[in-house]
Amino acid sequence: MKTTIVMILTILVTSLGIAQDPSGQGAESGDKPFQMNGAVGASVINGVTYQYFTLRPDISIWKFGIGLDLSFYFDAEGNLREEDWDETADYIDKLYYIRFGHSGDPLYVRAGSLAPITLGYGLIMRRYTNAIEWPQVRRIGMQMEINTGPFKVEGLFNNFRELESPGLLAGRVSYALPVILPIAVGATFVFDGNQYLGAADEDDDGIMDRQDQFPGKDDSEHIHWLRTVVGLNDFQINQMIESGDLPDILNPPTNIANLNESISVFGVDVGMPLIHTDVMSLWTYAQAAQIIDYGRGYTIPGVMFNFGPFHASAEYRIFEEEFVSDFFNMAYETERVVWDEETSTYRTKEHQLIGLPSAQGYYADAGVNLFNLIDIFASYSQMAYGDDIPGKSFYSKADLTTDMVPKLSLAQAYFQQPNADKLFSKEADGTVMGYKVGFAMGQGLTLIYDNKTIYHNGKPNRIVTIETAMTF
Repeated sequence: MKTTIVMILTILVTSLGIAQDPSGQGAESGDKPFQMNGAVGASVINGVTYQYFTLRPDISIWKFGIGLDLSFYFDAEGNLREEDWDETADYIDKLYYIRFGHSGDPLYVRAGSLAPITLGYGLIMRRYTNAIEWPQVRRIGMQMEINTGPFKVEGLFNNFRELESPGLLAGRVSYALPVILPIAVGATFVFDGNQYLGAADEDDDGIMDRQDQFPGKDDSEHIHWLRTVVGLNDFQINQMIESGDLPDILNPPTNIANLNESISVFGVDVGMPLIHTDVMSLWTYAQAAQIIDYGRGYTIPGVMFNFGPFHASAEYRIFEEEFVSDFFNMAYETERVVWDEETSTYRTKEHQLIGLPSAQGYYADAGVNLFNLIDIFASYSQMAYGDDIPGKSFYSKADLTTDMVPKLSLAQAYFQQPNADKLFSKEADGTVMGYKVGFAMGQGLTLIYDNKTIYHNGKPNRIVTIETAMTF
């Protein structure tokens, strides 16, 4: 039966064409009413290697679009990864995105995996995405824009599964004032109703996967079963713990199912164009933000410059005690809650604020498209917090246009490191690095290698995907 399923999926994949981005990252469909991405390959999920088949239909009708991600993972024995299909919510996870309109339209709504989002000038939220751990962790969120002339409204939430709590919610309003010099004002609010929802807990027993003593089972129920049904007493349990036959169930990890820590940040900003032509623009701006129950941060002045293929910005930052910028960044979903090895406790990102001194520093970024061959962007910030407190952050991304390189169909790389003491130190929490390369193997055949590593607690979580994509 398993062999038959594999054969059927292989036939389906090789019979269908690609129209989405061949990496499977869910580019929205264009004008064609129906497109299909099909791929086969291998992926490592939680340390286990799977062979997979993927079908990604993409349908566009009028202003509506929908993209699905129907992936079938098989282990070395040919067994289907059943945890991807055994709950109603798993079927929601097969939705890569559904949209109405496009960004910049009078109304734009997208649900599913969200591309990096920056609200305003980025003091509160910069390059946040709910898809940082895709495909290991699939979050179905929503993004919305309303554009009516000078008035704009933006909103998002990170995950439908967290709406009841709720999880991460964000909103922004902005308005261009019709005065002699057009001034744009805006306000941003971001709320995470429970940072502990960021814990990876695949079996939903309240124990993070990294500390789970009995993966795939409810730890408390299983320990109760060992004591009551099996009849183990403390002496026997101690003997089995010492021999390595049992984890230390006498001192189990903290159950976080009933823990809750929320955090809220709001801010305002104002911007004004000094130069605005078809080929060049120069804006100046200022912004301020408050982390509720903690400190405030300001950037003044700030400038943004665009000239042809080159763009850059810079700002001076002043932070009061217990404030950090870009609190909601690319790595936020992995930083919401982590296990602290030194104290043997869970630590939310909010805990980074406690006792943080005031600081001053700067932020700068620049990007350029060189002759339509390579698109490069990098940003750097440095804050002087004091001794033993990291204050450097760096982000970079490069995309190579492959049209002029034989056999190369895709090439991109990225690196992010927030709040590091020493840049490019891999052990720094929140470090995200990766690259993606595609090779044309023949007519309509592309080999994609996707390598991404996320560091927390000084340890790497590596996500590797290798797939063969076919185009007809």
